[in-house]
Amino acid sequence: MGRLLISLAPLIATIPTALLTALSLRESARKNKHDELKDLYDRVNAENEELRDRVDDLEKENQHLRDGKRKKGAHED
Repeated sequence: MGRLLISLAPLIATIPTALLTALSLRESARKNKHDELKDLYDRVNAENEELRDRVDDLEKENQHLRDGKRKKGAHED
């Protein structure tokens, strides 16, 4: 029985090692996916902020143009 355990020891030792390796790879893949999604989320937020700023600028410009037309129309009366 002792000789059998000794001869099977390398095989038995590889099972936890293989399991640990598989779990590590799985966690690594999950973390990479998480990091990629976080990067995408950050990029989308930055683009949204730029678009909001652009919309604000266009709204101000539009309001300025409307105010200019009102003043011009008032002077023509």
